[in-house]
Amino acid sequence: MDNNGAERAARPATVGRKNFYGSGSVWSGELLALMLTILQTAQLHGVNLRRYLTDYLNACARHGGQAPPDLESWLPWNYGSEEKALGP
Repeated sequence: MDNNGAERAARPATVGRKNFYGSGSVWSGELLALMLTILQTAQLHGVNLRRYLTDYLNACARHGGQAPPDLESWLPWNYGSEEKALGP
């Protein structure tokens, strides 16, 4: 048995961790882990990641730079964009 699928899924974070801006600080490592978790979950649910992040950041801008009050609707499995990802 092998685990090639899981190894390929973890590769972008592993390769990029030393190249990403701010990777030497603890807070940026924690932020990266949170963001990759959210993005991988969204990808598993067939969400278009670019559209998801654009919509979320626009919602933050509409709320004065703060997170929208109803975060439940922004969970990847509740996100209701018309556009779903067509594939990997």
